[in-house]
Amino acid sequence: DPSGQFYDEVRPAYPGLVTSVDQCADWCHKFVPYPAPSSGGLVGFAYSSKAQLCWCAFEGGTIPSNLQNDPPVDFTITPGVASGTPTYHPAIFSEVEASFTYEVTQEFQCYKRDVTRVGVYMQPYLNGATAPGACHAESYNLVSIVKHFIETDGGFSTFAVDESITSYGDPALASKLASMRFFFMVDIESTLAGWDSRSQGIMKKFVQNGGTLVMTGTYGNRDTDFLN
Repeated sequence: DPSGQFYDEVRPAYPGLVTSVDQCADWCHKFVPYPAPSSGGLVGFAYSSKAQLCWCAFEGGTIPSNLQNDPPVDFTITPGVASGTPTYHPAIFSEVEASFTYEVTQEFQCYKRDVTRVGVYMQPYLNGATAPGACHAESYNLVSIVKHFIETDGGFSTFAVDESITSYGDPALASKLASMRFFFMVDIESTLAGWDSRSQGIMKKFVQNGGTLVMTGTYGNRDTDFLN
């Protein structure tokens, strides 16, 4: 607070009122190098525009107990990143608000700066080899290229590759796509698994909601049929 009190005798409170989510994010990320604990660093943060206060969560994957001596909450989330637009995560408080009092009355909302997830469709035998290492392992080569950019180009340091979609019949297709910013549809050289009206509607919604679909091309008309 303005008097210089420390919330947990290690990390100081912001010296004044916090007037925006981005200001809260920037303040919390100043402490990322601090080893607290070895497994973590900053996970996320909560901001109240009503109280103009900011809580930082450093517990290596869980939201810690807070200043009002509410019980600790073991809600696991993946770590955030230091740059980018803060993303609102409504599910966090909605599942644990019974354990919080002050935060609910002050209308705190949980945020984090998420990694930018890049999805690559990885159906076996769709094109080329089924394992990395061969020139014609086209899907794996695309994954390798994206990972190379992430590892060597600082502009891509907050990106991550997601290879979890191997069939459009995946029951979790909608939620997986919703977690991605980009989705690469690779060369279609055989029949797509699960590509039906359900999955087509999910893909349409992904694009309508702002997701970017990138199509790589090959011979024949399967790629254009997929897009149309």
